Amino acid sequence: MALLLSGMGLSQAFKQAGRVGPPRRNPLAREAVILSRELEAGRDRSTAFAALAERTGVKDIERLAAVLSVGLRVGAPISGPWRPSRT
Repeated sequence: MALLLSGMGLSQAFKQAGRVGPPRRNPLAREAVILSRELEAGRDRSTAFAALAERTGVKDIERLAAVLSVGLRVGAPISGPWRPSRT
C-alpha cells in the first residue's frame, strides 16, 4: 500500500513488491512476481487480480481483487480508499 500511496502505479507497485518485498521463496512474493508479469504482458488488470485471488484462495486477496475490479471499472483512484483522512 505504501508504494501506491507514494504515487506509484498499480502495475509498478506489484513489480516492486515482488522485487523488494518478502524473500522470493515466500509464496506471496512469488504471486506478486506472477501478477506483475501478467500485467506487463498486457493482461487486463481486473482479470489478473481475479486470477491472483483464485490461485491463492485467500479471502483478503479476493476482497482486494473485487475492490480493485470495481475501482478500475468506474475509474476510481486505486489508493483512494486507503489514504489517511485529513482532518
